[in-house]
Amino acid sequence: MSWQQSYEEVIKLGVRNKFGLLESYEVSFIIKERSGKEFKVSHQARNDEWCFVQFPIDFQTYGKPGKYSWRAVVEGHIVARGSFYDPNLTKK
Repeated sequence: MSWQQSYEEVIKLGVRNKFGLLESYEVSFIIKERSGKEFKVSHQARNDEWCFVQFPIDFQTYGKPGKYSWRAVVEGHIVARGSFYDPNLTKK
């Protein structure tokens, strides 16, 4: 027999409309790496349901170790923002 294994680290980001005041809306997650390069993905959300994305999987890129900043935008307004540092993200 022969076995393979797989391992992947991801950063999970999420936002929600806490009081469900918008019936349906688009959330754009934008992640910026230290070099200034940005990655963006958008998803539809409903009411007060959470909308999650995973970096780097959902952004169709490979993460590099380092510091990143992120923001979530709804209808042109930044509704959440933050940063993360991950020394373990690796190129594939």
